[in-house]
Amino acid sequence: MLQINYPKDTKVLKELEKSYADSVCNDDLEEQLKRYFKQRTVPNPPTFRKLILMPIEKLFSESLRIGRYITTDLQKTKLKKIINYDTATRGYNTKRQPVIAKFFSSNDDKIKLLTCYYCNVDYIYAFANIGDYKSSLDFINKARKFELKCIKGIDDAKAKTIMAKRKNGKIATIDSLPKNITASDKTNIKGLIVKDKSNHFTLDHVLDKADFPLAALSFYNLVPSCYACNSKFKNQQKLIDKTNRLFLSPTSNTNSFLKEFAFKVLFSAGGAKPNMINKLEDILLDFNLSARKDDYELFLRTFKIHSRYVLHKREAFDLISKKQQYNDAHISQISKIVGISEDKIRRDIFGKHLFEGCLEDYPLTKLKRDVAKQIGVLGVK
Repeated sequence: MLQINYPKDTKVLKELEKSYADSVCNDDLEEQLKRYFKQRTVPNPPTFRKLILMPIEKLFSESLRIGRYITTDLQKTKLKKIINYDTATRGYNTKRQPVIAKFFSSNDDKIKLLTCYYCNVDYIYAFANIGDYKSSLDFINKARKFELKCIKGIDDAKAKTIMAKRKNGKIATIDSLPKNITASDKTNIKGLIVKDKSNHFTLDHVLDKADFPLAALSFYNLVPSCYACNSKFKNQQKLIDKTNRLFLSPTSNTNSFLKEFAFKVLFSAGGAKPNMINKLEDILLDFNLSARKDDYELFLRTFKIHSRYVLHKREAFDLISKKQQYNDAHISQISKIVGISEDKIRRDIFGKHLFEGCLEDYPLTKLKRDVAKQIGVLGVK
């Protein structure tokens, strides 16, 4: 489990939160929730806007507090109809899931969408539906019609205009495009600014929608994750049902999983030592838990971490094999011969993601770094 690294700059974070609230909230939703709380005589009710920006800890306690005033299934159903994430049924407000997914996709530079925050096995990402081009000028000369129409401001007619101009020869500059391509359009083309991004991720509700309907649209209750973790493994299972388990949420400031959990390798075959390993079967993949073992076991069991990672112990074996072939003495000799620093050589051999960047940048980085530190690869974070 990886903690989500929201923007460290307070101003940037506040702008992100405001943008989220603006995209999800509207006056009608605010008024409906206000009336609902009044009917239930909820004391000191939060506004809808405040509710969806509460930290996960506050959201949990508020959900429990307000839940005491929601005593029947009918009352709970009415609340779900107001705070509607993904139900498309008569009587419900318009589902907000598409808007929220679009928000996360559009802000993937601020909320990293790289690998699943639960398993760190699978990639998650948002992407513009255009191919790979050398430059914006290369794009404007070669892009297919549907790709041109992905650019903000470019409709079918403008795409046809661009393609017609290409028939007369290569377009020399973007500024030379016909007059119906506005200055704003040209700016969007130069920056390859698209209307919408497609996505390859799901958003898991830490506090499930069924038991915590108040939290269904809340920003810090949503975890970008892979399909397997969200829909196949966690699904309706309750990961957090009490205050002292909130640290299991990737959105929580109290999350300390990386400090309290570590993968480790056991050298199994006949008591073999690391320098005697020569096949995959010579190692076993295990892990250490230094605290709160029962709670972490719930997380590991829910997402099937131990069994899923067995498939990936070949990554550990690969690191061990490289360490056997390139021990510190060998690396020192290579450094002297080729005139490259030992640090650079280690990065080239073992992979730079072991030494730099965040854990969520590449799949299985937590596993690889833990094993690399165990076998003594110098410089690993």
